[in-house]
Formats: sequence, structure tokens, C-alpha cells
Amino acid sequence: AAQTTTVPPFSGLRSDIDVVGKTHGERWQATYTLCSVGYFPAMHLRLLRGRLLTESEGNGSRKVAVVNQALVSKYFGNEDPIGRQVKISGLEKVPAC
Repeated sequence: AAQTTTVPPFSGLRSDIDVVGKTHGERWQATYTLCSVGYFPAMHLRLLRGRLLTESEGNGSRKVAVVNQALVSKYFGNEDPIGRQVKISGLEKVPAC
């Protein structure tokens, strides 16, 4: 079981984003979903690299983002996103994992 703000095929929450340390002139936007630790296994989502959420992160003690390949391709290009910080408008900076 898992908790989430949205489920497929419905889109998530849309927000402006910034990748800390990267400059850009245009508005960057992304869609995100807030979820519990069990979301990825429940949705049968496959991890390409990095890691998923831990229990302590799922309990709100630390904010992290699991990013998809579309966001990596669009905003990181050939750079490694793991450990980088993404600022989601209305939320604090979160490291990508």
C-alpha cells in the first residue's frame, strides 16, 4: 500500500523548478507527485539508477526527490543528477537520489 497525491494516468502537481547551481533564462517547470515509501513498489516502477526512498525519508524527516528520465534529460543533459538539489516552488530544496 502507498499514499500519493495523484495516480496514473492523472498528472501530478505542476510547479516551477530550479536546479541549484544551474543558470537559465527561461522558466523551468516540472510535474511532481508527493508519495510514501511504498509508492514505487506498489506501482511496479523500475529504478534505472540511484535509489528509492527510505523509511526515515518517507516519515518527513528528510526531503528527497526521485527524478524520472524525462526531467534528467531536459534539465541535466549529460550531467549526473544524483546528489544535486532541485528547488520546487513552494517546497524547500531537495537532493535528487
